[in-house]
Amino acid sequence: MSHLPTWKRNLYVLLPGTFITSVAFGEFFPFMSLYVNQLGSYTKGQLSILSGIVYSITSLVVMLTASF
Repeated sequence: MSHLPTWKRNLYVLLPGTFITSVAFGEFFPFMSLYVNQLGSYTKGQLSILSGIVYSITSLVVMLTASF
């Protein structure tokens, strides 16, 4: 790999890391509403709204920090 330009070596290292991170986020999302429920006593409607906000914020942060 030493004959490759630096940007290509970085790309080959970052691709698997990005994939593993995406899989980890995908595995974590379904349990987020259970975690939000543990933070307080909420009605079903409030829990739905809070879970939606948490999902949205997480996706927004991923979008803003993704490399272009």
